[in-house]
Amino acid sequence: MSDEKPPAFSIDYIKQSPIFKLLLLIPVVLGAGLLFTDYIVVAAAAAASMVVSYIVNVTGTKSFGAEMFTFAMVVTALNFGSVAGAFTGLFLLLFHVAVVQLRGPYLTWVIPSYFVAGLLVPFLGNYDIFTAGMFTVIGLQGFFLLMTAFLTPKGLSKFLPFAVTNVIFNLLIFGSLGPVLVAML
Repeated sequence: MSDEKPPAFSIDYIKQSPIFKLLLLIPVVLGAGLLFTDYIVVAAAAAASMVVSYIVNVTGTKSFGAEMFTFAMVVTALNFGSVAGAFTGLFLLLFHVAVVQLRGPYLTWVIPSYFVAGLLVPFLGNYDIFTAGMFTVIGLQGFFLLMTAFLTPKGLSKFLPFAVTNVIFNLLIFGSLGPVLVAML
């Protein structure tokens, strides 16, 4: 085994840097601070989202639609407003993209879509968490399907299995955890 450092701009180099390790503490510190506020449910959903992102990275299952940032975004937006939901969705999506090391042209429409979705979710406030969540998930995946079909049609074969499993995963999450977390608020 060599003691050589990886190239300065590689993911391995960044992961080994002390700055990266300090940056990983930011969500932990923020989460700990949230434990003493009314936002503990959001902190729990955000922490679960980060754990799922880490598991997806470790297991190499990024083509499977497992993510919890949509759930955290919807819970936050419905309970604390559109701006909080938009920034929660954006932050957790960017965290997921970085941890799972997603790359591709589709990020140009996926990233802003979550911010916009977070802004729009409160307009679904007359619905229960499950219905609002599934409207959001299906709306996002439908938009991503159209964008992929028009802008990167070769990517459809990879996107479709992800989209289907993502809808199923979120169906399970919103159906099981949604009512429990909302009852805690």
